[in-house]
Amino acid sequence: MTAQSALAAPPRPARLAVAAIFMLNGMALANWVARIPDVKQQLALGDQLLGVVLLFAAIGALVAQRKL
Repeated sequence: MTAQSALAAPPRPARLAVAAIFMLNGMALANWVARIPDVKQQLALGDQLLGVVLLFAAIGALVAQRKL
């Protein structure tokens, strides 16, 4: 195998794995977004408090990523 043929070979398994992970993340996010009104009602949250909870969830995700 030459260097030219090694570079020309498509990285098919890696590409499929990345596509599958993005698909699963998208499905999980869509599932969560569709359930937000139900969670809001079950926990008796107001609009402002729900916004604060979602904001701090996003901040927590960013902080957790920075520590890695």
